[in-house]
Amino acid sequence: MERISRILSAALLAVFMLLFGLALLLGGAQPEHLSYCAAFALGVVAAGAYALWQQRPRPSRTLWERLGSGKSALILLCFCFLVNLAWVLYFRLEPVRDSQVFWDTAVQLAAKEPLSNRAYLALFPRFLGYPAFLSLFLRVFGTGPLVVPVLNVCLTTLSGLFLYRMMLRWRGPNSAALVLAAWSLFPSRIFYNTMVLSEPYYACLLLAVLWITAEMEARRPRLLPALLLGLLAGLLLRLYSGSWPIGSVPILALLLWLLLLRGERGKAERPAWLGYTALLLAAYLLTGPLWNAWVEDKLGEPSASVPGFSLYVGLNPETLGSYSNEDMALLQSLYEEAEGNAEQAQREMLRLAGERLRSGLPFGKLFFSKLRSFIGFDEGGAFSSRAGLRDRAYQILAMISNIWYYAVGILSLWGCWRLLRSGNRKTILLAPLYGVGLTLAQLFVEVAARYHYSILPMLILLAAYSYTRPVKPA
Repeated sequence: MERISRILSAALLAVFMLLFGLALLLGGAQPEHLSYCAAFALGVVAAGAYALWQQRPRPSRTLWERLGSGKSALILLCFCFLVNLAWVLYFRLEPVRDSQVFWDTAVQLAAKEPLSNRAYLALFPRFLGYPAFLSLFLRVFGTGPLVVPVLNVCLTTLSGLFLYRMMLRWRGPNSAALVLAAWSLFPSRIFYNTMVLSEPYYACLLLAVLWITAEMEARRPRLLPALLLGLLAGLLLRLYSGSWPIGSVPILALLLWLLLLRGERGKAERPAWLGYTALLLAAYLLTGPLWNAWVEDKLGEPSASVPGFSLYVGLNPETLGSYSNEDMALLQSLYEEAEGNAEQAQREMLRLAGERLRSGLPFGKLFFSKLRSFIGFDEGGAFSSRAGLRDRAYQILAMISNIWYYAVGILSLWGCWRLLRSGNRKTILLAPLYGVGLTLAQLFVEVAARYHYSILPMLILLAAYSYTRPVKPA
């Protein structure tokens, strides 16, 4: 089993490097858009500068080692909060499209009013998860323009804490400080904080589950604490699934790591891990009907349980898997023909997706295009902010976003290479597992650049392994 685990772990890292490396090349090597080529070249330069910076003479103890983990975390979290707060105070953006749906739904839930867009929500119940969370804060703080941006900043800072604590466990204070600093300054993520979107929310939930699993590994708790941690992780994953339709990806990643990649770690740990996994799955599965019942109560009708539209759009050869107004019009007509039955309309879209799949699609072109659109660049935050920016400002912010993304992406590949050589099979492997799983799943459904938001922290975690200074993990 140990030998198989080592082989599979190496294979996972190799697949991640191949998939993500190909995506970076597809995104950066676009001769018809020289800005991508320039951003990629500057990203390579930035990664090279980082490599040279590592070779500088260093003191026996760094600032973060002298301060200790508590003071370091406090300083860096304050920095994260203030940097992100400064942007949302400076830049305002009115909600449009998905943001408008989220906002209207949250306001109506907060006021306990009937939902005005019940048909749309029945077809896409994932649009209820984040508004349900947001409505709790709107009831307390009202519907002022800063409630959502400040809440996003708080979620971002909490995510930074999870990242810091995990890297402190895995690599020590220096790498933990780099991870939190990189997360604090990630350009596209900063831009998304001004928008009424679910990305900061579900990414925070995902990182909370990853942190809980890392604590399980580090602390090796007894059975009862492990059961409680599993229960908490399962509930968090249910909330994650309620706001993001590919909720099974982190669960599959956890099961694959436990069963195939982790290897033998001693019989004494087995009861705790079995209990943790069993309670996680039980909490996730048993709360599913409760969530569906709440959704049905709010909508007054059952919601769709299959993502037929997303699959149909994901196989659209004309839009290359991106959103299509024609496909949305088809779904609406099917919904009307089904007399308002969302489940029936989505299942018909699923049938049509099967027909589209068998119609002789240009799979190679579709695959490479969707891979590039999904993780080939990172200007989605700047693009979504375009309505509030001048053209020149948009171009500069898009360029900065892509440079930062390419530099971190290249360093994540470097970190993966170091992980592969070291034979590390700890919970850090959940980062590439999730990245590969989400990317492969996204290649079959509707694709958009912002959908890779939850992969960004995984890239930062992997990039931290390119830092070679000897450390003493906590």
